[in-house]
Amino acid sequence: MNMTMDEIADELSSAGVAYLPPGSGVYDEASWRQIDALINRPELPWEKILIGDADEKNDLHVARFMTDVEVPTYVNLPYSLQMKALVCQPAIMNVFNTLFDGEAFFIRRMQVNKMKANSFIGKHLDIDSNPDYLYSIVLQLGKGFSGGAFTVYGQDGNVSRSITPALGSVVISDCTFAHEVETVTEGDRISLVFFVSKHAAKNRRVRVAKDAVMA
Repeated sequence: MNMTMDEIADELSSAGVAYLPPGSGVYDEASWRQIDALINRPELPWEKILIGDADEKNDLHVARFMTDVEVPTYVNLPYSLQMKALVCQPAIMNVFNTLFDGEAFFIRRMQVNKMKANSFIGKHLDIDSNPDYLYSIVLQLGKGFSGGAFTVYGQDGNVSRSITPALGSVVISDCTFAHEVETVTEGDRISLVFFVSKHAAKNRRVRVAKDAVMA
């Protein structure tokens, strides 16, 4: 891995995002090919997403491997289990072991985002989907696209970093930093995204929402 664990932690703390370029050693070529094959399984159902969890405007298609509506749930078996085994390899898990000082952590949600020309993901906070999300990990599987920069905003509201991810790169993002994916202008931008948390039980966003209704 080109970045050390300390450098990744520093980038996440200061900019809210760390970029691991292609060839960083997180996944080998065979793993990338297997991940790509799984997201292209014809059995995977795709859905059009226009509104996100934070009511942000979106325009993309999503195929899901794990959902987190109330509790983490595998969907589209057996492909979800195969995908988790591929993406949760020791190199990337060691990053989180270091960030969490060896404390237990969990994958709560996993999906593929497919974006074509004019697709975008509006500015939002991942913690609006689940207040216990700590980091998202984005594996870039698209190539030859234009636009679609992953733009992260600092706590002051200004852009802290804007990344156009290359094929085979990994982006780690702090879920407390607002971000967006700018409009794709050409080609297909395809990414696998999963979310890491120390909390494995019910999604507390659901419980808070229910409590508010009951009050």
